[in-house]
Amino acid sequence: MREVEAEDFGCEGCGSQMRYSPARMELLCEYCGNSSPIERRIDRESEELQKALARSHWESIEGVQRSVHCPGCGASRKLEAFVVAGECEYCSSPLVTEFCNPEKPGTILPFKISRAEAHEIFANWIGSLWFAPTRLKVLVDKYESLTGYYLPFHLFSADTLTLYKGERGDAYYENEVVARVVNGREESSVRKVRKIRWSPVNGMVSRKFRDLPIAADDTIPMALIERIEPWDSSSTRESDKRYLSGFYATEYNRALSQSHKFALEKMRRRIEYDVRRDIGGDEQRVFDMDIHYKEERYRYTLFPVWSASFRYGGKEYRYLINGFNGRVSGERPYSYIKIATAILVVFSILAVIAYWDNIKEIFIP
Repeated sequence: MREVEAEDFGCEGCGSQMRYSPARMELLCEYCGNSSPIERRIDRESEELQKALARSHWESIEGVQRSVHCPGCGASRKLEAFVVAGECEYCSSPLVTEFCNPEKPGTILPFKISRAEAHEIFANWIGSLWFAPTRLKVLVDKYESLTGYYLPFHLFSADTLTLYKGERGDAYYENEVVARVVNGREESSVRKVRKIRWSPVNGMVSRKFRDLPIAADDTIPMALIERIEPWDSSSTRESDKRYLSGFYATEYNRALSQSHKFALEKMRRRIEYDVRRDIGGDEQRVFDMDIHYKEERYRYTLFPVWSASFRYGGKEYRYLINGFNGRVSGERPYSYIKIATAILVVFSILAVIAYWDNIKEIFIP
């Protein structure tokens, strides 16, 4: 286990450790109110993707556990692999250490949503869930359930040109005679049947991708992360450890080559959507897409996320809030008792309606 020192963000007024304030976008002392500004240097610098992929160390990522000395109380605390920021378990002072992986994040998108704002967003989201267990709403009263994280992301940019082959389907209707037996007599009727006329097509579409985000932390489900997009990558700033003070932060545990594969698949889905729109018609078939990539670039950045978890029925559910724009996503359990009650209520209403219909038929001529 490696021993490392934590960054010292001591307040000049009282000596307490200062934390980054999303509301003020500067370091703030919670005890005496003293503040320390952070230079707002916007940074969107990227590098050529192929050069980055050629660096072999992306393929070998080994997490290192570290022992860090708290600048607040002097105690030692173990940090798990890939964790670079957290807090002291004894005095709750923020702990920010060095990045151990060969690549360091060049940019960061600082938190803009405060804990109080995230709590309100979280409470509103929980309140909007239908058939949610009552126990789930207990989290609304627990600020501790929300933890702020800076998560690592690989951002990919590329200009694409795609040649495609497929078929366009245009709908038309034909009359069809249908025979049926009514009261013992055979009757016929005419109905319209929808059919598709297919015709071969080929064409070309282009799309420019800018800062397509792929989470470089494989401990969080990709689908959950994608639902809190978009990220305002145009507002990223030059990486500065002061933004990490008071939050948890991790570095990448997914190789760039793996992230690139996810990015290509994500691009392919969006390009196929463009192709289908270009084909037009009522239905489309896409047989082949020949995608050409140019000006491929990437950058490594940190994005802010508020996270909470809840255990119900022996399973853990996770919730994420975009720490910059407040967008929320989450896995959610269902209360089968509430669902069963709702079904019984619906059947009861239908039974009452059917009963009154019968009464009307008996007593109303």
